[in-house]
Amino acid sequence: MAGDQLGLVDAGIAVPMVRARRGKDVRLVLADDNYAMQTPADPALVKLIATARGAWSAMLAAGDTVLDEVANSQGYSPDYFTHLLRLATLAPCIMQSILEGRQPIAVTRKQLATTKNIPLAWDAQRVALGF
Repeated sequence: MAGDQLGLVDAGIAVPMVRARRGKDVRLVLADDNYAMQTPADPALVKLIATARGAWSAMLAAGDTVLDEVANSQGYSPDYFTHLLRLATLAPCIMQSILEGRQPIAVTRKQLATTKNIPLAWDAQRVALGF
């Protein structure tokens, strides 16, 4: 969830900040072009990416098994499982940014988990997600 744009002005120096929610915490983050610089990785977002990669591995291991059956065996609805598979195909640079905590502030677990129709093309993913 994108935070409110804030600014700290002291002795004529403006420092752009954003109020960012990470899980249950709300933090003031120094902002540079909408990126959260030097923040720890968001554990919920990292877990979502790991879950997506696990779903991808389960689908590959299932071979010719029907997607609905694999989803049910993993404890997911077919729609959510399909969404996890799409997240597993995020561009490597997007995944790396998330693991390093350098994703745009608007990219959160909730935002990624509910975004529909994430493009398959990596360039289009970077544009759609603000990287």
